[in-house]
Amino acid sequence: MLIPLTLMGSETGAAMLEVQGVAWLNGSPMQARTQAVFPGDMLQTKDQAVANLHASGSNVTVQPETLVQFNPEEVGIQHGGVTVATMKGMSVQAGDVRVTPVLASVWTQYQVTSEDGTVQVLAQKGDVQINDCEGTTTVLQGQQATRKDSDKRKKCKKGGYVPYAGQAGLLSSKWAIIAGVAAGGGVTGWVLTRPDDPLSPHVP
Repeated sequence: MLIPLTLMGSETGAAMLEVQGVAWLNGSPMQARTQAVFPGDMLQTKDQAVANLHASGSNVTVQPETLVQFNPEEVGIQHGGVTVATMKGMSVQAGDVRVTPVLASVWTQYQVTSEDGTVQVLAQKGDVQINDCEGTTTVLQGQQATRKDSDKRKKCKKGGYVPYAGQAGLLSSKWAIIAGVAAGGGVTGWVLTRPDDPLSPHVP
């Protein structure tokens, strides 16, 4: 089983998820302790539950009562906390705050917690950088830092914050694609069913 899972992870950006306790994946209770997850999947751990995401070159420990979104290069926290151990530069996005290892190819371990608009960062092994609307700050190994997220959203809309490159924009979302296909089908149907006379005939 290990060989197919390894190939799947390298080709699709998938990861293996191991859960101890009760957790929900994409809004449904997990039926198995081990399951594959894919980019964009949402994981929610319940009280006293702990989850581990094993990706290529990275491991993410998801704390109890945490809601996260998995992507191959980044984990997004809605609320709760994660511990990331990575040698691939995996980052964490918590609202308007992004935490990234200073050296992507060096084994780095750090913890990020997001609660009630406050983001706390602890650099456990290696140094990390915090990037938000106010700029970039380096947190050295063994140190911690706190950022306020909720009061910066308006500032971010004015510029200065660049979202994760893997985040899909509105026009590339599933519903936008469906809407585009529907609109295209409507135009095609109109062209095929309208009479042969031009809209502006040259003979009145």
